[in-house]
Amino acid sequence: MDKNVKTFSLRKKILYSFLPLLFLMLFGEIAARCIYFQVKNDSSFAMVRAFYVVSHKIKLKRSKSFKEDYQQKYMGTWEALFSEKGCELLLEFEKEYEQYFSKLVLSAKNAQTKLIVLYLPSTQPDTDKSDSESICRNYFQHLAEKYGVKYLDFTDYLRNYNWEDITLLPQDGHLSRFANRIIANKLNESLKEFYNYRSPLKMISHIDVYGDLKPLQKDICNVNSRMPYQVITNSQGFRNIHELKVKKRQRILILGDSFTFGPYLPNHDTYPALLAQINPKIDVVNAGICGYTIIDETSLFVERAQFIAPDVTILQVLDNDIYGLFCFKKNKFSRKRETYFPTSLEESFLQKTAALNN
Repeated sequence: MDKNVKTFSLRKKILYSFLPLLFLMLFGEIAARCIYFQVKNDSSFAMVRAFYVVSHKIKLKRSKSFKEDYQQKYMGTWEALFSEKGCELLLEFEKEYEQYFSKLVLSAKNAQTKLIVLYLPSTQPDTDKSDSESICRNYFQHLAEKYGVKYLDFTDYLRNYNWEDITLLPQDGHLSRFANRIIANKLNESLKEFYNYRSPLKMISHIDVYGDLKPLQKDICNVNSRMPYQVITNSQGFRNIHELKVKKRQRILILGDSFTFGPYLPNHDTYPALLAQINPKIDVVNAGICGYTIIDETSLFVERAQFIAPDVTILQVLDNDIYGLFCFKKNKFSRKRETYFPTSLEESFLQKTAALNN
């Protein structure tokens, strides 16, 4: 009996001697993981990061669902809009666009910033979708001339190169770093006539956020799992690494959609960032947001962006800005999360297009 008790006690002693070591190792493992998490992630708490991951997956699922739904319901609407079938609706969209554009022109005048319209080609040449290019180029040029706004069209410069070289095709149709470099160089030349202009207004410093992006992002965006890229934003809601302070250089604000934002490219490969690299005497602000059109760009400028006191404001436009006035596009990308309903003309157009597809 005494021998068995002694043996049992010895085993317990050995077990108890290992338990603190196991707990120490476990604590070290947890501590190392916490330190690694804090170093590698922007979120302070793991639950916040977990929420972000789950919500991101939900967004991906919804995006895929929207894409499938769009392909089924709205196939052929682009080609039809920029053909004889869509002339009446196109005119309606152009009037709606001008309504918001005129508001932006007036707001820019009140903000004492020089407004410039920059057109970029966005359709692959010699395809069914490329019919929109001549229509939209003429429209934007005439609109700019009507309101006395400087108009820049970089189509001819970009068309000197193969479409596959200036885009991310075959994976994606957005512009490549090479194209962004071409745009930045040409834009730098075109802006020379404005380099001496300075707005007399000062930046309103008590506003925290001037742009529409989530402040202080440093996230990997993998909407397309084959093309992940990092998005960095400053504390003021722009896709810029630097913080905007009291102006010491000329400040250029660029409003636009995904072609300005620069999806699938790092910050420094977007044309606003490349323009700043080419000309360090200017301060370039990237206010581009994927999916935005004139409605969103105007309200962003009026409500927020104008208060950085830009000397020059560039409105980047392309064919999708007109197509983006369809209610189903506005409902997906609307800055104010408003719900839009089709006009009678738009509804009739969509029904006829759907009938032709079926």
